[in-house]
Amino acid sequence: ALNCIASIQQLMFAKLLDYLFFFLGGVTGGLVLIFFWNRSPNSITRLLVIIFFLAAVFPSMTAMLSGGLLGPLGVILLPMFNWGIITGIGYLIGRFLSKLRERTE
Repeated sequence: ALNCIASIQQLMFAKLLDYLFFFLGGVTGGLVLIFFWNRSPNSITRLLVIIFFLAAVFPSMTAMLSGGLLGPLGVILLPMFNWGIITGIGYLIGRFLSKLRERTE
């Protein structure tokens, strides 16, 4: 009976760590969004940053789940690359469009 209780406690601790690492993976995604949001010069760029960030959620969550095979750093860092690259592309497109708009005005 004591072995059963010990294994249940280990399982609960492992689940707690899983939740913690998935939370930290989501926090890194939020930090990527905040980084590009604060760098956005106008509303066009901000809109594209949000759209591309939302488009990156599914690939990032998939990377987070598959990153679990690589351990805790895979859960945290692998989705950050997806969020960073896709949101960064949205930021660059928004900045390009805002510069085009300024030239035509």
